Amino acid sequence: MNPAIRLMVVMCGALVCGAGCGGPKLYLAVERQVEPPADIRALKAIAVLPAYQTGATTVNDYGVELRNQLRSWLSDRLGGFQPHPDLSTPEGVDDAIKQGKFNRSDLVKRENATAVGQLAGADACIYGQINLMVNETTSWVSYPVPHQQIHRRVSASVTLSMVNVATGNDMPQHTKTVSVDQGWLRDEVTTVKKAIGKCVREFGETIVPCSVRDVYEVKLAGGEDKNLKDGNTYAKGCNLEAAAGQYEAAAKANPNSHGAHYNLAVAKLFLNDRAEAESSLNTALGLKVDDKYVWVLSILKQVGPDGRLRKATQQEVEDAKTRGTLYKAP
Repeated sequence: MNPAIRLMVVMCGALVCGAGCGGPKLYLAVERQVEPPADIRALKAIAVLPAYQTGATTVNDYGVELRNQLRSWLSDRLGGFQPHPDLSTPEGVDDAIKQGKFNRSDLVKRENATAVGQLAGADACIYGQINLMVNETTSWVSYPVPHQQIHRRVSASVTLSMVNVATGNDMPQHTKTVSVDQGWLRDEVTTVKKAIGKCVREFGETIVPCSVRDVYEVKLAGGEDKNLKDGNTYAKGCNLEAAAGQYEAAAKANPNSHGAHYNLAVAKLFLNDRAEAESSLNTALGLKVDDKYVWVLSILKQVGPDGRLRKATQQEVEDAKTRGTLYKAP
């Protein structure tokens, strides 16, 4: 065979193989809760105050959003232990703030947070502050046509602290500050929400620690369906919620697409929605028995009710390799 023709055949074969190799690999981290530290187990009630926000802010009340996210996070995590501290209701905390005649700006002071905690009948009180800075500059650009270019940088800093109401002293092991700095036309809402989410997680884990013990490799199904391909693109970019939406659309458009049902199950698994994951996985297995599908079903059975699932970081993957707790997909 002519060498040029042989090379062309090899190249075509490689392209076909690449197109049929399926979807990307993802790494699933399994978090298991560690018992809260002794100072938390000794508490009977915790009050979470709305944070005070400073800087260039819009009408968005990020302080209340921070409180709501933190309460939800703690309620979910503390509920796995018996006994556990109760969380004072937002209404009870707001009534205590009114009773003490405090403004939102007063709540960044430890002594005022202590007073609110006492009025709310709590043993500990969580208080904090959100700082937002938006800096815009403009410059003239001559190419391709003269125009003014806007450069925006948004910085958000979130601090959360816990005070022991009985002693009036901060609990330094339960204090966290998180800063997020984003440039090039990033908007305020995206930056602040990213900082809030990160601080809630990092602060919350000082109260209810988590440990990542196992990491599982999971392979997504590939295909030519546009929704399926778009979903895989989102999944590679760590946007599992958007990926799930695309897989759901693919499954609705073609109910017999076992790959769409399977990928939807994987996305739901990474979002810790195990009921939906199991339902979609059973649908996929009903359409086709595949090693990838059986593998994900085995993960569901192994994790147990106390495990929480999410996408593993690269560092967690490397650590799991070192410990021998990285489990490869078939």
